[in-house]
Amino acid sequence: MGFESWKETPKEEPKLEDYLDNPEKLKELSQEEIERLLDQAQAMLFEMEPGPMKNKYRCFIQIIKGILLTSTSFVRDDSSVQVASSYEIKIGETKARLETKVGKSRSFNDLGLVGVQSLGIDRQQSVAFTINITEKAQQCWINLRLFKVVQRGEETEKRYLYIADRYVVPTIRGTKVGEQLLQIATEIAKANNCELIFATLIPEDFENKSKLEAGHKKAGYEVSENDGRVMAIKKLSQK
Repeated sequence: MGFESWKETPKEEPKLEDYLDNPEKLKELSQEEIERLLDQAQAMLFEMEPGPMKNKYRCFIQIIKGILLTSTSFVRDDSSVQVASSYEIKIGETKARLETKVGKSRSFNDLGLVGVQSLGIDRQQSVAFTINITEKAQQCWINLRLFKVVQRGEETEKRYLYIADRYVVPTIRGTKVGEQLLQIATEIAKANNCELIFATLIPEDFENKSKLEAGHKKAGYEVSENDGRVMAIKKLSQK
């Protein structure tokens, strides 16, 4: 009597088109499956001509990143990451404290934004972390990705910090909170000996675009636009 018919059918890989118009379904997937969809979406985005579909993919990618950030298993501390347990900023004349959480990640796809292709990364020797820094009342936050990368066939480790998300509620904008969040990112990048910090600038509206770019330039970033994507990069001197 044979048992071949009892073999488990391999699980079908999630298809990008099934989630593009229904991103809520992404929460049914594992973190690894979501990260693979993110890789696919970003690869397709690079090939697209400017237009409504490209904008749709950009929004979809931001949704995926948000889900990955909230689904990461955070811990209070990780000895591999040099980061404070909390940071203090001023909102007007009031002091506010932002709590820090650190979690490991398996995704290196954001490095493609600065020309580091994930296929060339030695994943046995490389590691990625998500750093979430949030004010208690959620008036502001900054989400970072710290990458410690060794390329295949090489021994030298390079470190990068990506500003995945930075937000200030409208009621406290204009009080230099965004500027202080960027300063926190710089402190973390320097403490972890990163060679650069980078961010994709996505303004809420067109009027906010120039302010967003000006804020990063003031903080020492080089801002450039290519194919509709605005990038901010800040190079740091190595220890």
